[in-house]
Amino acid sequence: MMQVDLKKCTGCGDCLDICPVEAISMDSGKARIDPETCLECEACARVCPVEAIYPSAQPVPVEVIPSRSIAMRQPAMLERPAPHPAVPWTKAALTFAGREILPRVVDVVMGALERRLSQPEVSTLSSTSQTATPRARGPTGRQRRRRKRGGFRT
Repeated sequence: MMQVDLKKCTGCGDCLDICPVEAISMDSGKARIDPETCLECEACARVCPVEAIYPSAQPVPVEVIPSRSIAMRQPAMLERPAPHPAVPWTKAALTFAGREILPRVVDVVMGALERRLSQPEVSTLSSTSQTATPRARGPTGRQRRRRKRGGFRT
């Protein structure tokens, strides 16, 4: 059960806002807690700026409900199967890859990324640098090569 120290309580109302079941009310400028509604979540004690709310030292009477005798069973012990013979080798291989190979791969990738980012960006759509060149008439490159090698004559 929560109690309010009336000497410390300043009546700020912070506990009213935080109580989830609205068990706190203001009585002549001081907080009052309804013990039947209170859940004892201690949210009001945490929010009180002057620490006027605290849990009481006396135990709260609890109704004893007669219970049925329930035989408690021990949880079944699960047996773990033996590990696969490849497990130790797999662990060793992954450890080696993580310590030796992965850092080198990261260095290579980061170096390539840094080189690519440090290069100046070249625009290929510049209208002043491109000039239209007329296409030459005659045989294309493949046909020219064949003629030079002594292939087909056209």
